[in-house]
Amino acid sequence: MARNVAVQVKDYVSQLRQRQNDPIFEMCYDIHPDHQREFITTDAWKNDLISHFIFHGQLNPVIYHKIEKDDLTYYENLDGKQRSSAFMDLMNDKFKFKNTKNIIHQNEKISTMLSECSGKYFSQWPIQYQTRLKSMDIPVTLYDYEMDEKTKADFFADLQNTKRTNIGEVLNAYGSKKIIQRIRKLMKECNLKKIWTKAPSRFADLHVFTCMAYHHIKNPLMTNDVNNSDLIEWIEKEADFVSDEAFDAYSLCVHKTIDFALKFNIPRKNAKNNLTCFFFLMQEDTSPKVLDAIVDQFRATKTINFPYMVGKCDQAWRRSRFLTTEYIAQ
Repeated sequence: MARNVAVQVKDYVSQLRQRQNDPIFEMCYDIHPDHQREFITTDAWKNDLISHFIFHGQLNPVIYHKIEKDDLTYYENLDGKQRSSAFMDLMNDKFKFKNTKNIIHQNEKISTMLSECSGKYFSQWPIQYQTRLKSMDIPVTLYDYEMDEKTKADFFADLQNTKRTNIGEVLNAYGSKKIIQRIRKLMKECNLKKIWTKAPSRFADLHVFTCMAYHHIKNPLMTNDVNNSDLIEWIEKEADFVSDEAFDAYSLCVHKTIDFALKFNIPRKNAKNNLTCFFFLMQEDTSPKVLDAIVDQFRATKTINFPYMVGKCDQAWRRSRFLTTEYIAQ
């Protein structure tokens, strides 16, 4: 069973720091597990969060499960890494707080606090407001047992049904699976920073690459996008048995996809969906003449939206043989 506790901000951040500085520190909070994405929040997002927390006194719970490993016991983060990092960065003077509330609170003291702290690093806040924030409670949900891989995946799937959680987080919970490790390695080789102008949220890139793997290895004749339940079932039951030959063929196709996107200086808007479309084109060994025509069409219309390009196609994920056939027929 989960238990809910209230931890003062000063104590919560203190335990985050201790775990970060000393990995063998016990009974603290670890926000750097493999299944959690890297920090991708902006200062503006952090200011919105802190302003909301001060104004409304509310924060969604951060969630942990208990880990006992190498004679150590600590709590590993399941949800709330970004919220946790916002408080730690604030108190480490990583950004200047800016009040984003443009309404007056019924309690004049809260409005005054927001106003007087705005535009300042935390260490520059008046002492009474530093003390007030430190004494506010962060809601923490603790599971006093370690979730196995399948339970974590189910946990993230449930989160997806109750809030905006990407399927990529569910996939990433299968981090010990051989196929996920191989896909992550491939993603690093592809230098995705040249494709995405900013880091995709919530492991969206892992989702895209895993979908491409499913289409190439599991169901190459599929003419529409794989649904999430089928994708998870494949990861759980079959994907670790993929042969090296099959994965190498998929990897080659992915590299050709990235090269295509970079070679023709494809605009980067909506890169995630378009990468999948490009992958289908490479999978079909689409002729250079057709690829050149597609690029010319992109440049002429200032778009890389496949449905717009072919007119009749209503799915950006449709197989390339339908895309190219309809395009050539025009």
